[in-house]
Amino acid sequence: MENKQDIPVIGVVQVLQMLKGGKTREEIRVHYGITKTDLIQLFKHKDLIGKKTIKVKAPTFTVVNDEAPIDVKEIEVEEVEEVIAPEKPATMEIVDDTTLKAEVTEKREEAKSSWV
Repeated sequence: MENKQDIPVIGVVQVLQMLKGGKTREEIRVHYGITKTDLIQLFKHKDLIGKKTIKVKAPTFTVVNDEAPIDVKEIEVEEVEEVIAPEKPATMEIVDDTTLKAEVTEKREEAKSSWV
């Protein structure tokens, strides 16, 4: 017969903590030194039925304390005067339509008189 000292005492809360910490059932079995059959009996306890290993995931972000003062160094900025050459304004010429028509008509008449 086994002595009571040889039988491991396994707490349900401890097993739940190990599962939460990412330990597998096999790792728990090895930790307590029990057989696979004993492990099956352990997880038939009413508080351990259906409990599985919770995989610890690394966060995909970094948390910072945004209330802490941030050490900001002031940088001296040298003022530079920027000289930009002014653009030439677009030149527009407003032309009277009647003047253009008159010039074109006069040129045509000169051509006709020279044909004869």
